[in-house]
Amino acid sequence: MISSGGHGWAEISGKIFDPDWALVSKADTYFAMPYSLSGVQGRPNYAPNRVYVAAV
Repeated sequence: MISSGGHGWAEISGKIFDPDWALVSKADTYFAMPYSLSGVQGRPNYAPNRVYVAAV
């Protein structure tokens, strides 16, 4: 689980799963998204926030 300023998402097997952002953006591209798309075309910049990773 990762959180950045109150916005949280999950990382599973190196992929991003962000249901909250998917609801807001009306897009389903936030499930199993690779970190290579972090910050691309208006997506949140997930990659730098990996410093806050907490294993659950």
